[in-house]
Amino acid sequence: MATTTKRKTIVAAFRIDIHDIKAIWQIISERELEQLDVRFDCSDGTTIRDNSINSLLTFPNANARRICRIEFDNGITATPHITVTITDRDIAFGPRIEYSVVGEDKDVIYICDKLDHVIANTILWYSVITGISLAAQTSIIMIAAYPFGSGPSRDGTQRNEIA
Repeated sequence: MATTTKRKTIVAAFRIDIHDIKAIWQIISERELEQLDVRFDCSDGTTIRDNSINSLLTFPNANARRICRIEFDNGITATPHITVTITDRDIAFGPRIEYSVVGEDKDVIYICDKLDHVIANTILWYSVITGISLAAQTSIIMIAAYPFGSGPSRDGTQRNEIA
């Protein structure tokens, strides 16, 4: 039997709430219940691992011990094998959501479609801006501000400068 693998990384500003966590857990636990695993890393260097999302859902997530990374896994022997990783404020890449699904083609397509739907609902409207480099942002601002600068206008009269 052929195996299909799909990996996807979304680098964008997002907001994950309890409903999104439960939706991702539901997708992962749909077929495999014995080897489910959730692991979350905190800003103080601790890692919490459990086979239930209750510890994640009841975690206080205070600033002193903020959740930085969440990883869901349904077990290496599960078919299909699903891994979802949510990383907040990564220095090198920024916030991102990654997933990997390995299994039969129809299962992979079905699960990825469900994950894409949940993830799309977490992406914030301004994530388009966060994906643009600083140089591109500066260029856009300079081009947009050009007509408002000082110097002669198109009709030849001098513009007034604002001091």
